[in-house]
Amino acid sequence: MIIVNPNNRTPGKFAAIEPPIWCAYLASYLKTDEILDAEMEGLSIGETVDRINGRDCVLMAMGVNPSASSTPKMGVVNELRKRLKGNVSVSGLHPQGLEDTLPIVTLSPKLRGLAPSWDLIDFSKYKAHNWHCFHDLDSRWNYGVVYSSFGCPFNCYFCNIKTLYKGITFREPQDVVDEIAYLVSRGVRNLKFCDELFALNEKHVSKICDGIKDFNLNIWAYARADTITKEMLVKMKGAGFNWLAYGFDGTGKGDPYEAVRMTRDVGINVMGNFMFGLPGET
Repeated sequence: MIIVNPNNRTPGKFAAIEPPIWCAYLASYLKTDEILDAEMEGLSIGETVDRINGRDCVLMAMGVNPSASSTPKMGVVNELRKRLKGNVSVSGLHPQGLEDTLPIVTLSPKLRGLAPSWDLIDFSKYKAHNWHCFHDLDSRWNYGVVYSSFGCPFNCYFCNIKTLYKGITFREPQDVVDEIAYLVSRGVRNLKFCDELFALNEKHVSKICDGIKDFNLNIWAYARADTITKEMLVKMKGAGFNWLAYGFDGTGKGDPYEAVRMTRDVGINVMGNFMFGLPGET
């Protein structure tokens, strides 16, 4: 079996090239040792098909993406169905949302106890966003990603993460620290926490920060105005968190101005994801 990360993007000098963590999780679960990252290699649909032609079984790992970003990858799947004799399967949020019309095998609970097969990934070929490395734009390479939790405890009606996960499951902090230590040993210096909301459970965050504070990392993660605390921010800055991405929308609680002020006061940069025109907004 070969696991494929399809490509549906146009390369750009400012954008990140992110390691395909869901391919690595699936490779660990399925005990396969081959991943084709068509996105990292910049392969066209035809080039991707040519690289995997002749395989008996192909799994397209599309990750936890909203349908707007995963739908274009269906072009690769359609070409595979036309040109390959073997079986083609698709993983991720998009097919999970179509469980009433497609045969679905749910693996997410089993994946939560696994470590990704990072030995199949060459981190030197992946780079952080340019804003992540404003302090040194030549240091963007050796980019890594990690999950410390899966899912989200909130039930925002505009968010599709609950399609894949019901509630939230936290990994053991020491397991997260050990995984990051391995990434560091492989040369990773820039790191993204992929959690839907990393800055949520202060005890969880604190333990992870204590474990990685000596790794000299440049980190970014997602946060929320009504879950962040000053104590959490101080811990995160000491562990190498230099950017936090907040979601700002009309349904949110907490004081976004205070959250931004506290974040900047400890020396962490702020990104904002804005959503306008939700029902009930004035």
